[in-house]
Amino acid sequence: MDIRKSARNLLALCLGLIVLSSMGETAVAQDDEQSPYDGLWDQVSQLLEAREYSSALAVITDAQDEPEMKKYKAQLEVDEADLKELQRLAKIVRDQASKLKAGDPIKVGSTEYKVVKFISDAQGDRLQLESPNSSSKTEKTLAQLDPKAWLALAEPKLSTTAEDRHMVGMFQASVERGDRKAARQALNLAAEAKIPVSQWTARMDAEVQAAQDEKSAKKAALDDKILGTWRFVIGEGKGQRRFNITFRPRGKTDARTSTWRKAGGDHYKLTFPGGGTAHLEMGPRGEGMKGKMANGAPVHAQREAKSKK
Repeated sequence: MDIRKSARNLLALCLGLIVLSSMGETAVAQDDEQSPYDGLWDQVSQLLEAREYSSALAVITDAQDEPEMKKYKAQLEVDEADLKELQRLAKIVRDQASKLKAGDPIKVGSTEYKVVKFISDAQGDRLQLESPNSSSKTEKTLAQLDPKAWLALAEPKLSTTAEDRHMVGMFQASVERGDRKAARQALNLAAEAKIPVSQWTARMDAEVQAAQDEKSAKKAALDDKILGTWRFVIGEGKGQRRFNITFRPRGKTDARTSTWRKAGGDHYKLTFPGGGTAHLEMGPRGEGMKGKMANGAPVHAQREAKSKK
């Protein structure tokens, strides 16, 4: 399951309600259908994860001229202001990086480096770094610095104002591998100053819910009632076929060409060795299944008792 896609689907309803509240509109996206705004934010969020703030801002400003986005005008204006703040943060980081001197220490992830020089050319802004334990040099674009290193560069120029708290909170809430706990703390402080942050907390809530849903889905796959060894009987009379199949998590079995998947409730679609397919329903006690092959032949299965040790 794609956590990011799931988070965006969950976010559709949350942000729809936020837009409704701020605009007084009666039309919001259905929770099972992506709205034009949700599709737009999918694109923007990917740019924010990569810290491509100018590109993200261009997407938002261009969208304001689209007829289908008129109902989201208020939210787009908030988004535009937010992205300009993130641009401000990127400028602070760039300015601070350009002032680093040869030999200055900088920590990127868990590695301590020494700055060789700041480079700005057609390939972009980046730092040339040297490991203290090696004479080899490496280059990292500013966007390749982890969020902690990014904020460490900006720290001397940041204040405790609500605006700066908001800016840092948005960064941590949107960047890849950002500290979401720190984001909430910063955004809560900004909210106390009446700065709107509900769209950012809703996005993080959707992200958390999507991760929980994926975890639950994985657990359910490991706990599915079909798991274990079953004795199958296909057909009737002298033409019956009998064999065992052991079902394993995530649609796998002990037979290389045999698979299974849930088809809703206690219904399953099975592919047997050799390629035949069947749809079966499990009984209420989970000890038997019955159904039909694609060619109409009846199929019965009984769970095999576990061997005693």
